[in-house]
Amino acid sequence: MKKALLCCALAGAMSTAQAGVFIIDDFNTGDQSLSNSILGSTVSDNNGIRTLSTTLNAATQPIRSEAIVSNDHLDIMNGVGENSVVSVLWSLPPITLPANITNLSFIFEILDSDGNPTNVSIKLNSSTIFTSAIPANAQGLVSSVPISAALISGGGTFELLISGAAGWDMSIDAFGISWTDPTPSVPEPASATLAALGLATLAALRKRKS
Repeated sequence: MKKALLCCALAGAMSTAQAGVFIIDDFNTGDQSLSNSILGSTVSDNNGIRTLSTTLNAATQPIRSEAIVSNDHLDIMNGVGENSVVSVLWSLPPITLPANITNLSFIFEILDSDGNPTNVSIKLNSSTIFTSAIPANAQGLVSSVPISAALISGGGTFELLISGAAGWDMSIDAFGISWTDPTPSVPEPASATLAALGLATLAALRKRKS
């Protein structure tokens, strides 16, 4: 999603509207590694950036239920017969947004999921604002969750909850907030050139990765 958010911002700089992005967590810092082998228990770690927790609800031996933040993303792995609920909790500061913006949304990307049914929920200040099933074998699935400016302007706690059928696995990229500013923007020639170069670089990186 880091690439998706950057593409959005660069494209917005070249249109009649401006795109904005506020990244909550790109998983670039604060590596974490949790392993849970006790049925019915919760393992948690708070590193000052996020609180990562995993609760093991079902398991068969050998147990290898893990939640790991490393290499710029979150990996969740469950062995055959294992069913965990993973929570990622952030404390958001008050956010000052431009006036008259539209399309305000939480945005995140599922890098990869296996064939098991999975479900993602988002809570803001303990209230569920979004829940959705994730298609099996999803790759590069970008999800956008509409929100109101009043809901997030005061900050608070933002929680992502992921669960699924026994044996589910998933990799998740960065989380953020995006919006569209309808104020017309006419980029300077140098800005337009930089934006074009940025888009070309992203395309080259994506092609090399594939």
